[in-house]
Amino acid sequence: MVDPDLLPAEMLDYHHQRHTKQDIQDHSTGSLSIDTLLMKTEMQLIEDVLKQTKGNKTMAARKLGISRYSLTRRLKKIQKKTHRQET
Repeated sequence: MVDPDLLPAEMLDYHHQRHTKQDIQDHSTGSLSIDTLLMKTEMQLIEDVLKQTKGNKTMAARKLGISRYSLTRRLKKIQKKTHRQET
């Protein structure tokens, strides 16, 4: 686990705009799960950019500075992780 105080301010600022501290803390240790933080932040950023581009994946990928293939792959990866966490 990673102490939230050790993460870059930009990462925490963006994430805190979207999630409460409780969303990103492990209840037993109070530590931040870096994997959870990164996944939620990446998911929210992608969702925000897709809304801005009205669902246009090519334009969203350009705004994110990645290829359309990478965007599609990341969406699938996030979807798998989200599905696993729900079950």
